[in-house]
Amino acid sequence: MVGKIRIALLAPEFLTPWGGVGTYTVNLAEGLSKYKDIELHIITPMVPGAKKPKHLNIHTLSTANDQFFYNLKFQLAIGRKFKELHERYHFDLIHAANLVHMPDIFLRLRSLDIPSVVTIHTTIEGQIGGFITSNKNPLKMAPSELFSIIGYPYIGLMQYLYLKKTRFAITVSEKFKIMLEHDRRCTARITAIPNGLDTRLYGEKISRAQALKHFPQFRLVKSPVVLYAGRLITQKGIDLYVKSVAQMHKKGIDCFAVIAGRGNEGYVLDLLKEHNIPEEKYMLTGHIEQRMLPYLYRLADIFMLPSYYENFPYSLLEAMSMGCSCIATDVGAVDEIINNKNGLIAPKGDASKLAAHLRALLTDPALMQRLSEQGSKDIRKRFTKDVMVEQTYQYYKEVLNSW
Repeated sequence: MVGKIRIALLAPEFLTPWGGVGTYTVNLAEGLSKYKDIELHIITPMVPGAKKPKHLNIHTLSTANDQFFYNLKFQLAIGRKFKELHERYHFDLIHAANLVHMPDIFLRLRSLDIPSVVTIHTTIEGQIGGFITSNKNPLKMAPSELFSIIGYPYIGLMQYLYLKKTRFAITVSEKFKIMLEHDRRCTARITAIPNGLDTRLYGEKISRAQALKHFPQFRLVKSPVVLYAGRLITQKGIDLYVKSVAQMHKKGIDCFAVIAGRGNEGYVLDLLKEHNIPEEKYMLTGHIEQRMLPYLYRLADIFMLPSYYENFPYSLLEAMSMGCSCIATDVGAVDEIINNKNGLIAPKGDASKLAAHLRALLTDPALMQRLSEQGSKDIRKRFTKDVMVEQTYQYYKEVLNSW
């Protein structure tokens, strides 16, 4: 191919990203923007109050005022306006950043003579399964969980049609690649490219003193910090986290719970009260911007990811990179990140085992230190943004050469 490769990156989460898909998209865009033979165009919803980075080509086609219904508006906007953008920029390839969002669904149902790639972080069936396994009471579900279940017949059908039209796909773990290759709906050429961490942002050189400047409220915390960072939804296992911390207090083992993320704070406060965790032994920080997360991780001793469903979670990469001793449930491809030398794994939904791991770390500083050092070393060696971006770039070239 002569000249620059023009990529249309369809990014449902980009401006002020709030989850792993957003982190993935930002890392990919920042990396690809440095390639001299790529002209990258990011097509995304506008988020009120967000600022567009000036060094990137960003086109906003709709507005995101929520975390669910905005996606349909974005799909419709792409269906209406993409042709005009394509006539102006002559894209060589479309990359949809997430299967479940299906941002280009209305393009897939037409005949567009442009190769397209989709990144499959998860499937709607997997998400729904996680929601139902974690919580069968709709009154305790976050709106995004409840609306996903209600809308499943439509979303599931759209995903079926979407996968039938998909020729090229990236997924973020070997385990998910194998699962997709056995899925009769998916006949795409699939490559596994693990999520990669921006090790310049999540840097070893951030000191506790620097972190305290951003989170001065931690100056009053004298106990070991056990961090949960993620969306406050039942699928993420926040109930298991609270139960594990509660067990420590019952056994007289000192720790301080820090819960960071946006979502159903009322549900979390009810859990803390139900399990008799004293108010002076926990902190809810609310949503933390991506650029501030490294400082939060630096102030944590232990990070717990008690999810009922994941694929290849960014939060685990981030926490391990910053030196947290990590505990996670054995879901998705977590075991491609954690082994018994760099972290601890518990069976899905097993609060007792999570509590046992937490107790082991809190009562054995040497074990905590050993896992902290090995985890940070492993992540920085194996899962970097630069490797992820380069592998994606090479896959683009494969797709274009075979088109």
